[in-house]
Amino acid sequence: MKNPKALVVGMGICSAVGMNPSEVWNNLSNGFRGISTVKHLETSKDILVGEINASNLELASALGISEGQYSRTFLLGFHALKQAISDCEIDFHAERVGLIYGSTVGGMDQTEKLIKQHGWTVGEPIVPIYYQHDCGAFPEMTQEILGIKFDYINTLSTACASAANAIIQGAQMLELGLLDKVIVGGADALSLFTVNGFSSLMIMEQDYCKPFSRTRAGLNLGEGAAFLVLSAESTKSYGAVSGYANRCDAYHQTATSPNGEGPFLAMEGAIKKAGLTAKSIDYINTHGTGTPNNDATEFAAMQRIFGDGQVPAFSSTKSYTGHTLAACGAIEAVISMLMLQHQQLIGNFEYYESEIEGCHPLVGLQNATIEHLLSNSNGFGGNDSSIIFSKVPEHGV
Repeated sequence: MKNPKALVVGMGICSAVGMNPSEVWNNLSNGFRGISTVKHLETSKDILVGEINASNLELASALGISEGQYSRTFLLGFHALKQAISDCEIDFHAERVGLIYGSTVGGMDQTEKLIKQHGWTVGEPIVPIYYQHDCGAFPEMTQEILGIKFDYINTLSTACASAANAIIQGAQMLELGLLDKVIVGGADALSLFTVNGFSSLMIMEQDYCKPFSRTRAGLNLGEGAAFLVLSAESTKSYGAVSGYANRCDAYHQTATSPNGEGPFLAMEGAIKKAGLTAKSIDYINTHGTGTPNNDATEFAAMQRIFGDGQVPAFSSTKSYTGHTLAACGAIEAVISMLMLQHQQLIGNFEYYESEIEGCHPLVGLQNATIEHLLSNSNGFGGNDSSIIFSKVPEHGV
């Protein structure tokens, strides 16, 4: 492994399986599935989702801010971001600190409520709420509430690869010496827009999602947020971002090519960037949505990288959290770091027979010796990203 320049020194997360890293690990390691019937989103559809069991009022109250002024996406994101900042030492005056954020729905939940109440006429009193509709409002509002000024801010909206690409850009900026620390991650809340949109694509599972199963029929949508604090130097860390790559499948707006060209190129690039070989990868946290296209093409890409019968241990934690869209890359990064820390792997929630020859994901909790984990995030438009998280010697880097 090359000498990494992006060490993970802080983490924060809120998801359907927990509202902080320790709670997430406790629930995952005990086989808790956070997918249940929709409760807080006002929809006529009877669907299973990875929904956070807290109202906007409860989330805002826990943060000490006014619920009426902020979207659910912002509340989830700010909850996870504050955890990440509190989990490490950051000197906003002496260090160059950046914030790179990923989202797809932004403040869509609030926009939907306002349109329902007021139609398309925007009155002066509600303009601030519409401002949050823009995904890019989160970094600006975060600065204002925290009373700080980041040296660099950016918002990425590259579908379900958004948070993964935020991590990649953050690592690049550290390697180039442009920042000393960078907070990277993403957030997305459930909204009618996403529920109806994915329903129209006919890739919503009516039952619990079954990644890589023969009977898989689609995904369970989820919501949540997660952030990592990356540092160029530290004597203590959870691990390191040792390799990464973003590639484009360029095949279809919402589907991956049959041979998984985009995921293949992303995994190949991440392994090369880390200075590793395919045999060095101990586990793959797959994108694993449970849709017929994703699972077949992602596994085809894995077979191309590692060889038939040589694919390392893999699973999809979306069977616990649901598919959190832009946030999934960051949520699964935190889960991957927890696996690395505990030297245990979280397998699929249940085992289902697969029609794909040689496709046998892990199930349940597994002890393992883990040095390098690979995490995949594949987005609409063929935006495919892979990140390798590696164990760092106890004496640091």
